[in-house]
Amino acid sequence: MKDEYLPQIQQLKGVAEITLLGGEEREIQVKADQDKLKLYKISLYQVVEAINRSGIDLPAGKAQTDKESNSVRLTGKFSNVNDIMNVQVAMPGPGMPVYVKDVATVIDGVKEISSVSRYNGVNGIGLLLKKQGDANAVEVSKLVTRNSNKLKVQTPTTG
Repeated sequence: MKDEYLPQIQQLKGVAEITLLGGEEREIQVKADQDKLKLYKISLYQVVEAINRSGIDLPAGKAQTDKESNSVRLTGKFSNVNDIMNVQVAMPGPGMPVYVKDVATVIDGVKEISSVSRYNGVNGIGLLLKKQGDANAVEVSKLVTRNSNKLKVQTPTTG
């Protein structure tokens, strides 16, 4: 929804900003094992940099240990978690490469939920809209409602 419908609503006359509330968002999580990092004499930063350099085409996520967490910006050519696991992090000795899978677990998961939106007790997605300074709030509301109804028609129902 975020990439498909929000841009359509954002372009409506009078809409200044949209914030999505609730829902789940995909996130790739790299959970590094602190003991394995020490064993190979590798820092979490090295793992993050190796992943960033490798060119992965997946949503951004986190690389973390029990004590620290770093964001990872994932853009590029890989298409699944196994590709991330096979990224070379370091070469401590000749012919002894260390891969992400040697020091971390990679999970294709869901971002930590920071807000929940419910309607009649059922989880859903909410939109927080801010109008442009010179826009009429009632007119913007009507325009957004009309367009969101069109989006409902375009969206196949699931379940």
